[in-house]
Amino acid sequence: MEQTISQARYPQRVQALLVALITLFASGNSPASDDLKDIAIKFRDATSFYLLGQKYAVGGGTNQDYQEAIKWYTEAAKLGHVKSELQLGRCYFEGLGADIDYSQAARWLINPANKGYKDAQYMLGMIYLEGAKGAIKKDESKAFDWIRKAADDFHVDALYQAGRMYYYGIGTSKNTESARHYLKLAEEQEISKATQLLAQIQQDEQSPATPAATIAEKSAPELLAEAAAGGNRDAQFNLAKAYLNGISGFKKDPAKGLDWLGQAAASNHKDAQYMLGSLYYNGELVKRDLDQAGFWLKKAANNGVEDAKVLIGAINAATGNQSRKISKQNNSTSELFLAAAQEGDIEAQFKVGLMYLNGNEGLSSDRDKALYWLQAAAKQNHVNAQYQTGMMYYNPESNDNGEAQTWLVKAAENGHPDAQYFLGTIYNKKQQYDAAARWLDVAFQNNHDEALDLLIEIYINRKLSQPDKTRVFFWLEKASLNGFRDAQYELGEQYLTHAEIANNKQKAFAWISKAASKGHLPAKYKLAVLYQQGIGVAQHYTKSAHWFREAAKEGHVEAQYELGELYSQGLGVPKPATKARQWYSAAAEQGHMQAKIRLGSGARF
Repeated sequence: MEQTISQARYPQRVQALLVALITLFASGNSPASDDLKDIAIKFRDATSFYLLGQKYAVGGGTNQDYQEAIKWYTEAAKLGHVKSELQLGRCYFEGLGADIDYSQAARWLINPANKGYKDAQYMLGMIYLEGAKGAIKKDESKAFDWIRKAADDFHVDALYQAGRMYYYGIGTSKNTESARHYLKLAEEQEISKATQLLAQIQQDEQSPATPAATIAEKSAPELLAEAAAGGNRDAQFNLAKAYLNGISGFKKDPAKGLDWLGQAAASNHKDAQYMLGSLYYNGELVKRDLDQAGFWLKKAANNGVEDAKVLIGAINAATGNQSRKISKQNNSTSELFLAAAQEGDIEAQFKVGLMYLNGNEGLSSDRDKALYWLQAAAKQNHVNAQYQTGMMYYNPESNDNGEAQTWLVKAAENGHPDAQYFLGTIYNKKQQYDAAARWLDVAFQNNHDEALDLLIEIYINRKLSQPDKTRVFFWLEKASLNGFRDAQYELGEQYLTHAEIANNKQKAFAWISKAASKGHLPAKYKLAVLYQQGIGVAQHYTKSAHWFREAAKEGHVEAQYELGELYSQGLGVPKPATKARQWYSAAAEQGHMQAKIRLGSGARF
């Protein structure tokens, strides 16, 4: 919702194509396409540049390539695209497609951090906490300020860091109660380190002779290695990836990476099992061994990894189909998948369809063959194939998308979040907002983040005929926790006005205050009113005048009038007549009747 497509900038056909491409790429299942690149370059469109970056970052329809992603993120960032600035900062912070460079990371993160993006705030805080040689001076106070901002927007890692910094007095005064508050929130998000530190706090309080403050602080790599050695399988898997890829402060060491990967897989970590099986299957870092590949992939499949089932089908085809004489050791991936697909393996049919759609794994792009295999899997109720089939039939320039909608509905009814979201966008474009909200809500319940953004947009613009107040409250609450200021303001209003759902003036004040601090104009005015009337907070005319002034400077007519009232009565401000008259005049120029009456009354302010 950050960027919109200006109808004046694009021809109608290009506009329709761009809308379709943006929707496709946002779904995470987009096919490769040169159309988006052409539009991005021709029109210097920031959103298109950003989506190209996303495509290469996640490997959507192409091989994952962070260097190429950085190239397109940079183009978008030059045009002021905030999410691209955030992604650039992340690349330099984590060493994705470039060497870790905290100076470059900080350069790109500062703007999104100031605009309230909690990921940016957290990373910027960690940069100040560590410092960067010759570039960013270590500043624990700044680190704490940024990390606490992120924590207050419920950034999971920031919750732990804020608690830790409060407890050890890093960048702030030591405060055990504040530490406990943030650590308990982190513990609720299953952050094991928070549980450990809470236990340490309790132990220290019971044994004051060994205060926690004397315990040496350990770096993130040290903590990860320690947790892995202690048998934590998530830590073992993360440590394996760190050694295999040379990230997170670890020097690349494939031997150590494979060792930790094996330990994580043996500890029943499903992603480690799948990765190890894939390495054996592809002969990467280890000698190709289909028996070992099958062993680990079967474990991963039993733990719910769908892609493992595809490779198992391919292995079975390679080792069992003698009539096609497929070599166990030398067959290509596409040959394996084709053999399995021809034998009726549904997952293989889906994968072959994608290969033809995207033109990879040695197969040339062929839309007809892609549709054949995808539809073969879709007819056997393969939900992802149903979604892709629907997307292949969809034509953004046509008013007749019956075949597309048939398959999308099937996928949506089978629980495919992207299909549910896309149906919501289709109904939204048709201005059938209640139907749009129904599908978007289902997608949101299936953890589709973009669905929540569009739901909030539909609600805030008052497009629903009969909104379900309970569901609306839930949407607003989730979006508010994600830092969306419009939702924070609306949630505050809900706490003020809907007693049947929630009646809590203090929470209303808290959420409206958050929105106001992020520059939300109606929230600034409402916050001034809350201070003026003492609703949810102690009455405070000086603070009321401050927020009326902030809103008035942006042209809010009621704020201008109320600020004139405060100056005329000397409430929270000095009582100069010129100031009262100034703000009454500003409101009167916008047609405010009461302000006109005040000016015409002859009163001496």
